[in-house]
Amino acid sequence: MSWGCHDSAPWTPGPTSYLLWLPHSRSFFLLPVMPEVIVYPSKMAPLGHHNLLVCSVSGFCPGNIEVRWFLNRQEETAGIVSTGLISNGDWTYQILVMLEMTPKRGDIYTCQVEHSSLQKPAMLNWRWIKHLLHVSSVV
Repeated sequence: MSWGCHDSAPWTPGPTSYLLWLPHSRSFFLLPVMPEVIVYPSKMAPLGHHNLLVCSVSGFCPGNIEVRWFLNRQEETAGIVSTGLISNGDWTYQILVMLEMTPKRGDIYTCQVEHSSLQKPAMLNWRWIKHLLHVSSVV
Protein backbone atom coordinates (compact mmCIF):
# COMPACT_ATOMS: atom_id res chain seq x y z
CA MET A 1 0.00 0.00 0.00
CA SER A 2 1.38 3.45 -0.88
CA TRP A 3 0.63 6.60 1.06
CA GLY A 4 0.22 10.02 -0.46
CA CYS A 5 -2.22 12.84 -1.18
CA HIS A 6 -4.59 10.51 -3.04
CA ASP A 7 -5.07 8.51 0.20
CA SER A 8 -6.04 11.51 2.34
CA ALA A 9 -9.59 12.53 3.08
CA PRO A 10 -11.08 14.81 0.40
CA TRP A 11 -11.51 17.68 2.90
CA THR A 12 -7.82 17.67 3.89
CA PRO A 13 -5.98 20.38 1.98
CA GLY A 14 -3.02 19.12 -0.01
CA PRO A 15 0.38 20.82 0.12
CA THR A 16 -0.36 22.99 -2.89
CA SER A 17 -3.63 24.38 -1.56
CA TYR A 18 -1.98 25.10 1.82
CA LEU A 19 0.79 27.11 0.15
CA LEU A 20 -1.79 29.11 -1.77
CA TRP A 21 -3.80 29.73 1.41
CA LEU A 22 -0.91 30.82 3.66
CA PRO A 23 0.17 34.07 1.95
CA HIS A 24 -3.39 35.33 1.80
CA SER A 25 -4.25 34.52 5.41
CA ARG A 26 -1.18 35.66 7.37
CA SER A 27 -2.42 39.25 7.72
CA PHE A 28 -5.56 37.83 9.34
CA PHE A 29 -3.46 36.57 12.27
CA LEU A 30 -1.20 39.62 12.64
CA LEU A 31 -2.26 42.48 14.86
CA PRO A 32 -1.51 45.96 13.51
CA VAL A 33 1.80 47.39 14.71
CA MET A 34 2.18 51.18 15.02
CA PRO A 35 4.87 52.86 12.91
CA GLU A 36 7.82 54.77 14.34
CA VAL A 37 8.12 58.11 12.54
CA ILE A 38 11.27 60.27 12.41
CA VAL A 39 11.80 63.47 10.38
CA TYR A 40 15.28 64.79 9.59
CA PRO A 41 17.15 66.71 6.87
CA SER A 42 19.56 64.75 4.67
CA LYS A 43 22.32 67.28 5.48
CA MET A 44 22.93 70.26 7.74
CA ALA A 45 22.38 73.28 5.51
CA PRO A 46 21.93 76.99 6.20
CA LEU A 47 18.54 78.65 5.90
CA GLY A 48 17.59 79.24 2.27
CA HIS A 49 19.75 76.40 0.87
CA HIS A 50 18.31 73.46 -1.05
CA ASN A 51 17.95 70.29 1.01
CA LEU A 52 16.08 67.01 1.26
CA LEU A 53 13.76 66.42 4.22
CA VAL A 54 13.35 62.73 5.11
CA CYS A 55 10.32 61.14 6.74
CA SER A 56 11.40 57.71 7.96
CA VAL A 57 8.51 55.40 8.84
CA SER A 58 9.46 51.99 10.20
CA GLY A 59 8.37 48.90 12.12
CA PHE A 60 4.72 48.90 11.02
CA CYS A 61 2.37 46.11 10.04
CA PRO A 62 0.38 45.61 7.82
CA GLY A 63 2.13 47.25 4.88
CA ASN A 64 -0.72 49.54 3.79
CA ILE A 65 0.40 53.07 4.67
CA GLU A 66 -0.08 56.63 3.44
CA VAL A 67 2.68 59.23 3.91
CA ARG A 68 2.11 62.88 2.91
CA TRP A 69 4.14 66.09 3.14
CA PHE A 70 2.74 69.51 4.03
CA LEU A 71 4.34 72.96 3.97
CA ASN A 72 2.57 75.45 6.23
CA ARG A 73 -0.55 73.23 6.25
CA GLN A 74 -0.71 73.01 2.43
CA GLU A 75 -0.10 69.57 0.92
CA GLU A 76 3.06 69.27 -1.19
CA THR A 77 2.84 67.05 -4.26
CA ALA A 78 5.94 68.08 -6.23
CA GLY A 79 9.51 67.15 -5.34
CA ILE A 80 8.58 64.00 -3.42
CA VAL A 81 10.67 60.84 -3.75
CA SER A 82 9.94 57.51 -2.03
CA THR A 83 11.84 54.27 -1.55
CA GLY A 84 8.61 52.35 -1.81
CA LEU A 85 7.61 49.76 0.76
CA ILE A 86 10.53 47.70 2.14
CA SER A 87 9.96 44.43 4.02
CA ASN A 88 12.03 43.99 7.19
CA GLY A 89 11.68 40.19 7.06
CA ASP A 90 9.81 40.02 10.39
CA TRP A 91 6.34 40.87 9.02
CA THR A 92 7.01 44.60 9.54
CA TYR A 93 7.82 47.22 6.92
CA GLN A 94 9.60 50.52 6.45
CA ILE A 95 9.53 53.36 3.95
CA LEU A 96 11.41 56.63 3.40
CA VAL A 97 9.50 59.51 1.83
CA MET A 98 11.68 62.53 1.00
CA LEU A 99 10.73 66.09 0.11
CA GLU A 100 12.98 68.42 -1.89
CA MET A 101 12.82 71.77 -0.12
CA THR A 102 14.47 75.12 0.48
CA PRO A 103 13.50 76.19 4.00
CA LYS A 104 12.62 79.80 4.78
CA ARG A 105 12.29 81.41 8.20
CA GLY A 106 8.92 80.48 9.71
CA ASP A 107 8.22 77.54 7.37
CA ILE A 108 6.77 74.46 9.05
CA TYR A 109 7.07 71.13 7.23
CA THR A 110 4.80 68.30 8.34
CA CYS A 111 5.06 64.59 7.62
CA GLN A 112 1.63 62.99 8.02
CA VAL A 113 1.32 59.20 8.36
CA GLU A 114 -1.95 57.27 8.11
CA HIS A 115 -1.99 53.60 9.13
CA SER A 116 -4.60 51.12 10.38
CA SER A 117 -2.83 50.89 13.77
CA LEU A 118 -3.37 54.61 14.42
CA GLN A 119 -6.67 56.08 15.63
CA LYS A 120 -5.79 59.33 13.85
CA PRO A 121 -2.91 60.33 11.55
CA ALA A 122 0.52 60.80 13.14
CA MET A 123 1.97 64.22 12.31
CA LEU A 124 5.57 65.29 12.84
CA ASN A 125 6.52 68.92 12.30
CA TRP A 126 9.97 70.14 11.29
CA ARG A 127 11.19 73.73 11.12
CA TRP A 128 14.54 75.43 10.80
CA ILE A 129 15.62 77.32 13.92
CA LYS A 130 18.83 79.36 13.92
CA HIS A 131 21.67 76.81 13.96
CA LEU A 132 19.30 74.17 15.30
CA LEU A 133 16.99 71.70 13.70
CA HIS A 134 13.71 71.34 15.52
CA VAL A 135 11.29 68.44 15.34
CA SER A 136 8.01 68.36 17.21
CA SER A 137 5.36 65.70 17.38
CA VAL A 138 1.65 66.27 16.97
CA VAL A 139 -0.45 63.20 17.66
